[in-house]
Amino acid sequence: MSEHEEQDSSRIKVVDRRRFDADGVARDDRVEPEPPAVESVPNEPALRAESTPEEAPTEVAGGMDFMTFVASLATNAMAAMGVLPDAEKHGMPKNRELAHEYIEILAMLHEKTQGNLNPQEEAGMQRILSELRMAYVQTS
Repeated sequence: MSEHEEQDSSRIKVVDRRRFDADGVARDDRVEPEPPAVESVPNEPALRAESTPEEAPTEVAGGMDFMTFVASLATNAMAAMGVLPDAEKHGMPKNRELAHEYIEILAMLHEKTQGNLNPQEEAGMQRILSELRMAYVQTS
């Protein structure tokens, strides 16, 4: 490769992708952008073409799925209620207001995801919410 060719390959190419020219007239010579390359995300399960929304995995990159997220919020609510064994020994004091907030967050998530959860997730959300609400009442 010659020195001139090396200089050309390092230059930046500017492409005007505006739809209209300076006079506001639609341009016919506009260059359409190339679609971005699709890269696979590690740990992301491949979706089958025949899978339905009920079967589609809800896992995101990093191994966190919807129910793991819900379980973490539920655990925080239980810790705030003081129903976890040794919670106070590990520096988690009882805080009923915080527990109530976690339960309300979970209830909001349940409401906002209505119709988008698979049957297992729906059943899990209902079970977790009812158990947390019962525990909240019992700690009164």
